[in-house]
Amino acid sequence: MKNQISIIIHSRNSEKDIEEAIKSAQFLSKNIILVDMESGDRTVELAKELTVQIFTFPKKRYVEPAREFGINKSTTDWVFILDADERITKKLAKEITDSVEERSGKTESVDITHFKIPRKNIFIDRWLKHGGWWPDYQIRLINKKYFKNWPREIHSTPTIAGKCGILENSLVHYFHGDFEQMVNKTVIFEDIESDLLLKAKKPVKTLTFFRKFFGELYRRLIKNFGWFDGTVGVIESIYQAFSKTITYLFLYEKSTKGRSTSDRKKIGLYNPFLDTLGGGEKHILSILEVLAEKGFEINVFWNKDLSSEIKNRFSLQFIDKFNFLPNIFKKKTLAFLTLKTLRILRTFDYFFYVTDGSYFFSSAKKNFVFTMVPDKKLYNLNLLNRLKLWHWQFISNSTFTQKWLKKWGINSQTIYPYIDDRLIKSDINKVVKQPIILSVGRFFSHLHSKRQAVLVNLFKKLKQQNSLFKEFKLIMAGGLKKEDEEYFNQLKSLAKNDSSIIFKTNVSLDELYKLYELSTYFWHFTGLGTDEKTHPEQVEHFGIAPLEAMASGCLTFCYNAGGPKEIIKDGNNGFLFNDEKELFTKMQAIIINKNRQLIIRKNANDYIRENFSYQVFRDRVRKLIIDPPAGG
Repeated sequence: MKNQISIIIHSRNSEKDIEEAIKSAQFLSKNIILVDMESGDRTVELAKELTVQIFTFPKKRYVEPAREFGINKSTTDWVFILDADERITKKLAKEITDSVEERSGKTESVDITHFKIPRKNIFIDRWLKHGGWWPDYQIRLINKKYFKNWPREIHSTPTIAGKCGILENSLVHYFHGDFEQMVNKTVIFEDIESDLLLKAKKPVKTLTFFRKFFGELYRRLIKNFGWFDGTVGVIESIYQAFSKTITYLFLYEKSTKGRSTSDRKKIGLYNPFLDTLGGGEKHILSILEVLAEKGFEINVFWNKDLSSEIKNRFSLQFIDKFNFLPNIFKKKTLAFLTLKTLRILRTFDYFFYVTDGSYFFSSAKKNFVFTMVPDKKLYNLNLLNRLKLWHWQFISNSTFTQKWLKKWGINSQTIYPYIDDRLIKSDINKVVKQPIILSVGRFFSHLHSKRQAVLVNLFKKLKQQNSLFKEFKLIMAGGLKKEDEEYFNQLKSLAKNDSSIIFKTNVSLDELYKLYELSTYFWHFTGLGTDEKTHPEQVEHFGIAPLEAMASGCLTFCYNAGGPKEIIKDGNNGFLFNDEKELFTKMQAIIINKNRQLIIRKNANDYIRENFSYQVFRDRVRKLIIDPPAGG
């Protein structure tokens, strides 16, 4: 019975708590699921050592969506929700087990389907029994069959059919950590609470601050006898009064400084390739995410809400706040685009467009063309297009793209993408690499294809010619759309049922990151055999997959053209090659030099950390878009 319960733990930078939380969870069950919200510390690394099942969930300001995600991932009848700063005692574990066993085989329609549990809140090593902190019942034990959803609001309770029972033994909650953590949580939680008050149009005046502070202090300290808990009780009562006041300070700021829904900056995006969900799509959406962090309203012109697909494909925090609007750009008639877009776009402060070669007049205050492909056909600057673009600015995804735009008479600013902290901050020295050559890229044959057929043939040839690679596997991972299935089947036929060649399509972010972690080498063949001076659009324009591989400690080999030439310093943080002979020679040299491998892995991770962190990316976006230099 012990393993018929799954325990769901959510975490975000919880390295101080996660080990003790998991160990306490093991009193109840071995089925432990960690839902990590993109921790930047050692949380995931520590959890792996305790052999729990780990999922990554997009970073949120509150935990309720991660809890629902974890419940849906569980496979047992019952689930128990545990925060990283909470502990299950042996007595509570036994009572839970007995309660679940007691309900086995009972008539479900009349029995209890979930339980609330008293919670001991511990602050500065003292159990707070007063001030409204006990018994602090929490719904944590749930029969999954009757679970409906967890409302996406901070401190919400789950929606569950059936009756609720009460357990006697308590959960232990170390609920503030140190004083620094306490203040940081206050800023996050009260900012969210103020959003809800703003939405409800709650008024705030000068006297409101005094009323809320002293009202909360009276409720905690006097009415609920907080002073019975001694000095700690007094501190906690004052802190809660402070928190309540902070909520209304935030509300005041948002009500008076243009951060309300009606006054905040309005952002628009139209990307005709949005449903491709490739690296370029993640790049432009990440730019919008930086703007969302600033409280801007994000609107995407697309006839279908793609937020679910985007969440599954990318790790973006604010996608739930994006609005999907009817695609006004579907009709291509000049009159329609001119009149319709001018009327709608005049309400936008910033508008972003990923060009497919067509252009239009825009009445938004600031307009940006985001360029991913150095294909001259996309940038036909005839007289009419020049008129349309007179107050647009161009943003390129790489220096390579920027140089080609310059040749065609277009000035642009470059914003590189960023690499997930999970990869950058991974301890590459602790991971045991396996004999795997990895290649990542969408399975398609047009434009700048990943040259996967050539990759398969060269892998087979390498194994035949060099016994050092005899035990290696080639794993090819990438997105696959229905229209590319014929090409994909041709690739599989080319492999001829070779068990050392493995295809993985539409993998999850977790699985992709695991592949990076385990692989020794990374191959990137985009543009192989192409003269970039003649066809720059057919080589790699930037190459986010090689960046991710470098961050993860893969020894990365890229064809010497396009964007990878900007990233890789041959023999220092990776390798560039011009043909098959050079590739095989460099593979032979590095496989026998373990010390050199370690140096290159470290150099690669250091390079990505210094140049492609989210902080660097965010600062660049803010500098060029939100606070551009004079004349920018």
